[in-house]
Amino acid sequence: MKRDRDIRFRATEQEVELIRQKASQAGYCLSEYMRLLALGYLATETK
Repeated sequence: MKRDRDIRFRATEQEVELIRQKASQAGYCLSEYMRLLALGYLATETK
């Protein structure tokens, strides 16, 4: 499947770094990690 669309959102510098760290720890690049989270394929933490 060709992925040729962008989805953007705003985040603080600290949020971006935390998301990057979590993606890395999970073994995914940032875009794959965010896509899997958004589609419900990865468990999320509760507040």
